[in-house]
Amino acid sequence: MPPGHGLLFFQAYTSEVMEPSHESLPYATRLRRLTATEYMRMVDAGVFAERERLELIDGVLCRMSPQSVLHARIIQMLSGLIFRQLSAQHVLRVQLPLQLGEFSVPEPDLAVVTREEGARRDSHPQNAELLIEVARNSLREDRTTKGALYARHGVAEFWLVDVERQRVEVYRQPDVDSAAYAERTTAQAGDVLTAQSVPGLGIALDSIW
Repeated sequence: MPPGHGLLFFQAYTSEVMEPSHESLPYATRLRRLTATEYMRMVDAGVFAERERLELIDGVLCRMSPQSVLHARIIQMLSGLIFRQLSAQHVLRVQLPLQLGEFSVPEPDLAVVTREEGARRDSHPQNAELLIEVARNSLREDRTTKGALYARHGVAEFWLVDVERQRVEVYRQPDVDSAAYAERTTAQAGDVLTAQSVPGLGIALDSIW
């Protein structure tokens, strides 16, 4: 099968796919969701074209937003700052997949995982200490869809970088049952943002804008 042909792609980030419950998907009782295992087999088989930027969210194939120059620059700045501060117990992954549960393989902009998770050979890491999404056009979707996904799978800390407003929404204390974070704060340009989930990690936000 030629790459990218013969598949039905869903538009990922619509208002119908914002809530964490499975019933929120349109025509939920009739949809046949992909599992993470099936998705990875398709990737390994070369089903998708290399130029396609896709991730699997709650069993639905999602097209990832293109990156602006500023978006890419912030990822680059953050990756350098974080990498220099990590101990030997942690690994930084930049725009690489995670496998969260049976139906999701997201590709967050940055992920700090334990060395043990990063050393998995049979799958992508299955949890993270800190996940970071840098968002401009996808801000609402990352806040709702991604935020619910990360909370539901117990990701300890989630930073959502708002490119336009030059601020970072910080989410902590995930509640797995409600798929939501109990604590939300906002850090502004001029603040030093300290990660509670990764000892010794702090970012002076003026350095990334």
